[in-house]
Amino acid sequence: MQAASQDDPTLVPRITTVLTPDERLRVDAAGHGIYRAWHRDTVNDALRDLRDNRAAAVIVSIARCDANDLPR
Repeated sequence: MQAASQDDPTLVPRITTVLTPDERLRVDAAGHGIYRAWHRDTVNDALRDLRDNRAAAVIVSIARCDANDLPR
């Protein structure tokens, strides 16, 4: 896979995440130049990004899953 241009942010897919701080660092490092991670604090925030077509994908950590965060 070829890295997207850093000069054109429209070419870099946006990935919404709900991760621990340590996981955020690793995801950022892994995707440098390939995707842009937008870190969210709750699953509901990530779902809002999906509904509003602001994310190409979502990564959710099991460590951040809580029964109170699940949509009803």
